[in-house]
Amino acid sequence: MATFLLIVSVLLLSVGMVESFRHPSAAAVTAYAGLVALLYSGYSAPLDQRTLLFWAIAVIIICGISMAGGDRIPNGYPVARYYVAGGALVGMIAGLTLGQSGMIIGSSIGAILGGLAWNRTPSGRTSTEKIWTIILSTGLPAVVTMTLTGKALIQLMIRNG
Repeated sequence: MATFLLIVSVLLLSVGMVESFRHPSAAAVTAYAGLVALLYSGYSAPLDQRTLLFWAIAVIIICGISMAGGDRIPNGYPVARYYVAGGALVGMIAGLTLGQSGMIIGSSIGAILGGLAWNRTPSGRTSTEKIWTIILSTGLPAVVTMTLTGKALIQLMIRNG
């Protein structure tokens, strides 16, 4: 059963990372489920219950924003999502060695820089939507997803490293 949960965890975390480029709010739920599956597999180091609760609340907030319609990117700007999620991924990798706070800060800065980079492209220059709306609506779920994925990597490395 432990190996099955490890495989499910890896699949859920991988799907979460891919979905952060397509449907950011669904990605956060998937990444959280992957982290929980990893913890129950026994292949990772134990994680504090407060940390799990913190990330559960973050995912619930993202789902609430999504239900209220706050994560809609206007038609014609879906490419902005790729820049923001890609920046969050690169920032998470850069902050991976600094622990959880480094991953959060790194992926936040990466999401902001990705959004600003998109704003410099021809489609970004002609957009009528405010850049900060796009960065925040896509960036928050991407930051949570990438940080949960990085947290799972750290938990796996601590136990098996």
